[in-house]
Amino acid sequence: MAQRNMSWRDERAAAYSRSALNEGDTLVILHPDSYKPLDPAGFKLNRTLRVHSENLLRTGSCSFERFLSPRAQRRIRKIHGYETQLPAGIKYIIDLNPSNMNEDDAIDLVSKLSCSRGIRHWFTTETRCDIHPSLVGGRDATTVSASNSAAKLLMEAAEAKKKEEEEADSSANILKGFKKQSPPPANIREAYEWSNSQNLTQSNYEYREFPICKVEEVADYCPWRHRNGIEALLQCIEGKEPKIDSAPQVWTLAILAQYFDCRRVVVDKIVTWIAQGLDGFFVEVLPEASFHMGACLQSNWITRDAFGILVSEAALRHGSSISPPIFKQNTSQETRFLRALDDVDEMEAVFCWKIVNAGMSFYNRVNSIWESLIDQHTPWFYNLPEFAKINRLRERTAATRFSVVDEAVISKFESSLRDYARGRIAQCLVQNLDCEQARQANTNRKMQAYLYPYVDQFENTYGDLTPQERIMTRFLWEHVAALEWNPDNDTHPILDRF
Repeated sequence: MAQRNMSWRDERAAAYSRSALNEGDTLVILHPDSYKPLDPAGFKLNRTLRVHSENLLRTGSCSFERFLSPRAQRRIRKIHGYETQLPAGIKYIIDLNPSNMNEDDAIDLVSKLSCSRGIRHWFTTETRCDIHPSLVGGRDATTVSASNSAAKLLMEAAEAKKKEEEEADSSANILKGFKKQSPPPANIREAYEWSNSQNLTQSNYEYREFPICKVEEVADYCPWRHRNGIEALLQCIEGKEPKIDSAPQVWTLAILAQYFDCRRVVVDKIVTWIAQGLDGFFVEVLPEASFHMGACLQSNWITRDAFGILVSEAALRHGSSISPPIFKQNTSQETRFLRALDDVDEMEAVFCWKIVNAGMSFYNRVNSIWESLIDQHTPWFYNLPEFAKINRLRERTAATRFSVVDEAVISKFESSLRDYARGRIAQCLVQNLDCEQARQANTNRKMQAYLYPYVDQFENTYGDLTPQERIMTRFLWEHVAALEWNPDNDTHPILDRF
């Protein structure tokens, strides 16, 4: 364990040194004066960050254009004591310290940066799915609870605003925390009000031992992760490679890229991170979070795949509503296929409405195809090449004196063939999973289960599905595609003569 910790520390330190922001004409203020930034591995991070103003403007970000405007520069220089003279080589100063945001912006941003349950649990894929720790093994620097962290940032924002109004010289201390006098509320605005009623003490920030063992160790919001995400975004803008080794960091980077209006510089890195961790598996397990990230980044690749999964599940739910199953699990927590539902608070109502409507449309389309296959008149049957042979047989016998008898026999033969085809297809609806289907389904469920181990057998889950639900599964259509109409001959021997 100690050797692994040292290797992990050295890897992070080397990656950070390669991506260090030490050059440029723009000074970035990210940390309070009294804060000494440290990486979770224990080495010091740069307090002073420098970037190139042309790189910031090249992103096309309205935010950076505003930060670099003459009016904003006069204000920021006055606040930070650079009104008369700038440091050597510096032309611009921008303040990206989250503590200096106004209260309303801080509340909005903290709520967006708060990670969902699935994002916080993603570290478990290292052992459950054998995903490399360089992708999911990263951790935050603090064990302070999420509610305290959110309240702390908002409290700092209020103090910064007050300091600016009073033109005070002291700055807020990011390492202040709260006594555990009463459980903090979950609502962010209430957390801010609650923080003002508490006595401040020195922070209980700690550094954890690798690896993360409990999801409680991963805060839904973390000030360190927030600041680290801003630095990673600047590294991307500078053309460097930031160390991104956890789902919460990826989520934070995506939200910050949207907030600062520079999605283009990070979208390829986030897509690469998703693809490297079992291609598409992240989107498959967490389609809600993936869809939101894809919408933030305006990435067709992420959004398309996540939207397809959500629409398929919506179609399955629509089938369940038509004919409710006898044994039904708690659908507010998981899907019919036992995928744990992630938090969807951040999914705008318009997207939810589109997903539901697309799911209904998809179900109606698939259902119409199924009904056409088992329709009593089987219109598709007459378009088969083999049916042309029956017509040629009918034409040949029409000229004989036994044509009436032959026509009755042929019609009976035709009806029997239709009923046989319909029966074989309809039988797939009650067919159980084969061994390979069951094995793959159970393997997938075990890999996807991040809340608790999957101990059930998927054959039982499939057996509980109603016919309206089964037509929305790939297993039914695999059974239909695998039907063997005549295993010994390609066509019927009698019809081959015609």
